[in-house]
Amino acid sequence: MSVLMRAVALDPKRMEAYYHLGLAHYFLGHFDEAAGAFRHAVEFAPNGDERINSTNWLYAALRRAGQPEAAAQALEAIPPEMKNQEPHTEFYLRLVRFFQGRMSEADALPPEPPAGNPDTEAELRFDTVAYGLGNWHLYNHEPAKAQEYFSRIVQGHVWITWGFIGAEREIKR
Repeated sequence: MSVLMRAVALDPKRMEAYYHLGLAHYFLGHFDEAAGAFRHAVEFAPNGDERINSTNWLYAALRRAGQPEAAAQALEAIPPEMKNQEPHTEFYLRLVRFFQGRMSEADALPPEPPAGNPDTEAELRFDTVAYGLGNWHLYNHEPAKAQEYFSRIVQGHVWITWGFIGAEREIKR
């Protein structure tokens, strides 16, 4: 954590430093601090893709911090006409559209890769969105449905995704 705080101090307009500081706080359960870092990441996002990524995490942190109104307001950073440029950000855009009520849960969730599937990208897509959907069920007082998503994620083999890491943390909580 201190390395990330030092990175922010060295370059206070560096979006990536705030983004990763936010993730560190988030996975430690420091949701208010995570939201603060993600606010800066959104503010300093150099392009729409980074704004989409950071907004997704800002929304999650604010919801977990018990600030649903601020979370809803954060989603306004992603207008309906905004599109992603990089394929990776399509996962986060799906989540944001779901949180905005512009996409159904079924439409947001990519297909679950079959067991033993070597397609890392397919698992990354699934883990990312499934974790966000699981979180949404936590915010909305449906812990059994959330745990269902988290359990499905940790059955995979791509343990380096934020979705996988988050699912492990939630299962342990």
